[in-house]
Amino acid sequence: MMIASLLFNCNDSTLFYSSGESNLEIFKAFAAKDATCGSVHNLTGFIPGKSKKEDVDNCVKAIYAKNCSEWNSVSDPTPYSCLGINYTTK
Repeated sequence: MMIASLLFNCNDSTLFYSSGESNLEIFKAFAAKDATCGSVHNLTGFIPGKSKKEDVDNCVKAIYAKNCSEWNSVSDPTPYSCLGINYTTK
């Protein structure tokens, strides 16, 4: 019973980014990587609901982890960890 109480009292904002926050974090990472690597990429998707901060943060880390030759060698350099971000519209 105590665990259920803790789960229901947990502040949503400590675990989740809103749709706008998620998309902004990923956009900033793409823009920074493009600026560093001298390239331009268009984002082809967006997150339409709130998502776990951990998932978005892992996506951003994966973007920064790519080296410039890998980043510039493809038209869509989106890391797999970004493609698998789950979201909820609740």
